[in-house]
Amino acid sequence: MKKFLFYTLTLAAGIIIFILVIGEVGGKEIAKAMAYFPFWKWAVVTATGLISFCVGILRWRFIIKILTGKNLPLKLITMAKTIGWTIAYITPISYIGGEPHKIHLLKDQADIDWEPAGASVIIDEVLELSVALLFLVVGVIFLFLKFSMPAILWLFLGGAMATCITLWLIFWRQTKSGKGFVSFFIRLFSLDKIKWVNGIQDKVKNAEKQTRNFFHYHKRAFGAALALAFLERFILIITFWLMVEFLGGRTNIFQIMGIMSLTVAVNFLPLPASLGGQEASQTIVFGIFGLGAGTGLAFSLILRVLCLAGVVVGLIFLLNFELKIVKQKIAQAGERLNNFFGRF
Repeated sequence: MKKFLFYTLTLAAGIIIFILVIGEVGGKEIAKAMAYFPFWKWAVVTATGLISFCVGILRWRFIIKILTGKNLPLKLITMAKTIGWTIAYITPISYIGGEPHKIHLLKDQADIDWEPAGASVIIDEVLELSVALLFLVVGVIFLFLKFSMPAILWLFLGGAMATCITLWLIFWRQTKSGKGFVSFFIRLFSLDKIKWVNGIQDKVKNAEKQTRNFFHYHKRAFGAALALAFLERFILIITFWLMVEFLGGRTNIFQIMGIMSLTVAVNFLPLPASLGGQEASQTIVFGIFGLGAGTGLAFSLILRVLCLAGVVVGLIFLLNFELKIVKQKIAQAGERLNNFFGRF
């Protein structure tokens, strides 16, 4: 009930912010910017966005192969990655939330134990977020040196950057020492008193051990996976650049990184799908860059439409997976009934 109430309140807050931003910019400005975006431009940015996502899929598949020796089908990895991303996107903090589903899918569909599945998810997301953090820092430095922005925006960016750097340092320190990142927070907040958390502590510790071994003993694989994380981010930069250019704006790499830094930072706000926060931040920063508030809002709306299309695909995958589980349970129940009545 508390989770539902929290989700409802954060969603309501996002909707209010979204409506206020739309009202502030005005429909005419949005329509003017969107006029620069015909179907073929949608197709191009969709293609580059998909290429970036596919690089992420290949990175996770590569990590799983290093940890387990199994070269899993691309279809399965795509389904698991998309479902995990979808759940994370619609939860209050867009970077977390889909991990349990990805682990469960690997265990159920690929017969991979909880520990290596969990380790693969941790490694994949740490690499992705490490690269995102680097671009966040570079983007914030650029904004600080070149532009004057509202104090509240500086406070938000500074807080997001400080939080990310702190978590990043805790992760590497705890992983290097062998104490574990997740275990650190279990100890810090005494979460082991919760029955289900206490029940998975050994699995968590084994997953953290495999995570440490990957970074310590598989340095070439670590380098290759990190390179894929950078490639994924660079393709995403190209996607953002194309979106701005297609909307009639003229930008450079540093401005795009500034835009991306806002996108990264807003994902840490407790707003489902960053609703409202994404629109407000891009409207402000586009205005500061001289690209126009309407262009900034159009950019965020296009990005949201692309993300929602991905959410639809993810929900279809999730429904398909859940139906398979139901069919399996029905088949198992039928088999038990046949065995029971077969005794008579």
